[in-house]
Amino acid sequence: MKTTKIIFYLAISISLLFFITDSLYTSIHEDELIAEHIKEQHEELKSLVFNDVVENKFIDTENHSFRIIVFENKKKFNILNSDTLGFFSYVECKDSIIKEKGSDTIKVFRNGNLHKFKLERGFIE
Repeated sequence: MKTTKIIFYLAISISLLFFITDSLYTSIHEDELIAEHIKEQHEELKSLVFNDVVENKFIDTENHSFRIIVFENKKKFNILNSDTLGFFSYVECKDSIIKEKGSDTIKVFRNGNLHKFKLERGFIE
């Protein structure tokens, strides 16, 4: 019985030590971790490619209220709630949307007019 208690307390102590170490590391390196995440997300945004016409758009209330744009080819583009660009609000059905690989700009064509949106972090899922 005494051995079981020792093992139990040892396991609790190791778990607590791991939790404290992880929390300290995260708080000390938080700025570095955030900067790395932003860089990765921006590269992901730049790698997106599409050239299609908007068929539909809606807010998916069952999935974190993501804003969804559905293209005529049935592909979906998920936009996070933090769309500070106003992209989702601006886009309408029948708009042509072009995003070239390596570019950080989405072009929206409507009735012969062009509107550009420069991508930023927090834009897509």
